[in-house]
Amino acid sequence: SMDAVGLFDSLTAGATYIDPYSLELTAFPNPSTGSFSVRYTLQTTQELTVELLDEQGRSVEVLHHGMDGSGEHVLRFDRQLVPGIYFIRFEGAVTGRSVRRLVIGG
Repeated sequence: SMDAVGLFDSLTAGATYIDPYSLELTAFPNPSTGSFSVRYTLQTTQELTVELLDEQGRSVEVLHHGMDGSGEHVLRFDRQLVPGIYFIRFEGAVTGRSVRRLVIGG
């Protein structure tokens, strides 16, 4: 199986940015105990999917899918996760793909 670095590389391999400054995102707290928030800022209204993946790259949950306006947005996730490494994948119609690593502690 792929290690976390290899997986991260594969998840980000297709990343393309029309404007690298049009998506700013953070997951906090990181490391987390299972409850976390994802804050992101968009410069442009666009369709966006935010998905939580496990360390094998499998979907755990789609946190958000829909049209978002410009400005700051916050998603909250509050349920128990098995401790380990997770990824948050953003797929934006304008901003392309961006992936962040999230560590869930015990």
